[in-house]
Amino acid sequence: KLRQEWSHLVLLVQALRRSAKAGLQLHALRKEDSAVAMQKLLRGHLERKRFRALVAKRDLAARRMQGLLHIRRARAQLGELRQQRKALELKTTIYLQSWWRGQKARRYVRELFPLIKKRHQAALCIQGLGRIRRAKKKLQVLREARRALEAASAMRLQRWARGTEV
Repeated sequence: KLRQEWSHLVLLVQALRRSAKAGLQLHALRKEDSAVAMQKLLRGHLERKRFRALVAKRDLAARRMQGLLHIRRARAQLGELRQQRKALELKTTIYLQSWWRGQKARRYVRELFPLIKKRHQAALCIQGLGRIRRAKKKLQVLREARRALEAASAMRLQRWARGTEV
């Protein structure tokens, strides 16, 4: 609005200046040429007025086109920003879900750790009992083998002592 008022004042000053100039030109011309000169000045004034209207129309159309272009660009940017926001929200959601699952898993493991430790101790105990049992069986087999060997050795010595064995 201020711009319109300013341009109106500028045009008014220019018109006054032109009219003063035209007045000086009128005095310089002869009386018979004054009608032609006035017509010439009037035609010039009307042409300038018509031209200003055309320029104003053109400027208005240009401003409207620029406004539409700005709106289109703004909408495109808005679409891009919305896509970026959705991508960021998805990434954040995935991160939060992962963090929460980790928290739950760690809590579960903390609660189960004493039970797991007891199971581990029980497994070690059972394994130790199994090793003891296998060792006792092996010892029994070795003792039986030793007894059999001692018996066979004793019989051989007896046979040798009796002279039945050469």
